[in-house]
Amino acid sequence: MQRADGTILDGVASYGRRPTFDNGAVILEAHLFDFQGDLYGEEVEVSFVGWIRPELKFSSAASLIAEMHRDAEAARAMLAEAGPGSPLDKALARTA
Repeated sequence: MQRADGTILDGVASYGRRPTFDNGAVILEAHLFDFQGDLYGEEVEVSFVGWIRPELKFSSAASLIAEMHRDAEAARAMLAEAGPGSPLDKALARTA
């Protein structure tokens, strides 16, 4: 994720309906690694670097949280391998 001031923050995101809880409207939820602060109301740009798994319904919040921890580790590894900017970001930069 990139803030308006150019700061890049690594994280992991989920895009879907939250089937474990309410299966409601489709939303994008992001967890930023090692960040403390408030981004509410701030416009940011989100880049997707990779895909970890499909949306799943878990038997409990605890089992979902355990899977989210594994997802976060997978995301950190993907981001470390990719380096700054997603492949799409890099391709767009070459055409600018």
